[in-house]
Amino acid sequence: IWLLAAATLVFGTALAWFALTVPDPVPAHFDMAGNVDRWDSKGGFLAAMGGIGAAMVVAFGTGRLWIAKVPARAINLPGRKRHEYWTGPANRAALDHTVATALEIFGVATLGLLTSIVLISGAVANGVDVQVRTNGGEVFFELTLEDAWVWDIYRASRFVKSVHVVTFKDVNVEELTKPEMDIPS
Repeated sequence: IWLLAAATLVFGTALAWFALTVPDPVPAHFDMAGNVDRWDSKGGFLAAMGGIGAAMVVAFGTGRLWIAKVPARAINLPGRKRHEYWTGPANRAALDHTVATALEIFGVATLGLLTSIVLISGAVANGVDVQVRTNGGEVFFELTLEDAWVWDIYRASRFVKSVHVVTFKDVNVEELTKPEMDIPS
């Protein structure tokens, strides 16, 4: 249970970091290639992730409270002999402990995945602001990037602290690792 409590604390800390540092809107869904295909409000994202995380903590963390109350006939084990052995009075406590421990481990793993989703979404949202605009039936994109490398034939410096891009064409946004960047001040 302590490991689940620690995972819950880490998840809560990630949510707090997200709430305090990430701008609106935030990436809410990624396609199979890792590209953002849906943006959402920060509040909506936090409510969804916080709700899912709380439900996982309750579902996986309360196993010790309810697993012993599950009747033996509702427990599915392979083979009648194994079922009689594990659900019998001599071994039921060991079965309950094993199942509750497994649920807690699943809870820790699930909170780890949810924490990584929060951190990845926050990292993607920090420094990239995408607005879809329309004008006379034409769709264009307005991007604001921070700490960016910009390929523009008319720009002397490629690394910039902040840039505003308005385009009707494709724009590739890719995050570089910090050692690759030498951003002028």
